[in-house]
Amino acid sequence: MVGRSLADAYPPRASVPTDQVLLRVRDLQRSGSFGPVSFDLRKGEILGFAGLMGAGRTEVARAIFGAERPDSCSILLGDTPVHICSPREAIRHCIAYLSEDRKKDGLALSMPVSANITLANVRAIASRGFLRFSEETAIAERYVRKLGIRTPTVRQIARNLSGGNQQKIVISKWLYRGSRILFFDQPTRGIDVGAKYAIYGLMDRLAADGVGVVLSAPNCRSCSA
Repeated sequence: MVGRSLADAYPPRASVPTDQVLLRVRDLQRSGSFGPVSFDLRKGEILGFAGLMGAGRTEVARAIFGAERPDSCSILLGDTPVHICSPREAIRHCIAYLSEDRKKDGLALSMPVSANITLANVRAIASRGFLRFSEETAIAERYVRKLGIRTPTVRQIARNLSGGNQQKIVISKWLYRGSRILFFDQPTRGIDVGAKYAIYGLMDRLAADGVGVVLSAPNCRSCSA
């Protein structure tokens, strides 16, 4: 189906977990939903959360991102305690959440690839209230090359791209924002089998570059990818 053996789908792991802790979460809980949950995310690591629908995987990620309020929680970035009560604060602390529904929560489908990539960091390409479109185009083209996004042009409307390429756009958006901790909620949902392994490979490269990666999936097989 994809033109190659699935035995070759998983390249050798490039990321190697270290002892450096990027994120510490202690006693995260919300009555009737999840918890208490405690974990450490280390540099070079892909940390997997597995569980059936309704187990609280999504809610845990959204609570850390500030999109849902837990009853109690202690969060440290390295050794520094932080208080996150909104997505805006999470983003300011370089934490990003990639929703399982990228079309609803991750993309502006009617806007071009370039605008989607710079969407979370528009101020960086704005001057006196006006966007510098040539700079936006150059930034988008850089991420298209870096992440292997297949699009005829960065002015292509995001809706017209495949699911795998749309997911890469969402990842590009958060990387351009400077995010250092990424929560992936079922990142290969609705993506064909060939693109699925490209996303897994990209996550591995991000971890190798020092980005903290948390993968939430409905079964352990996906988390072990």
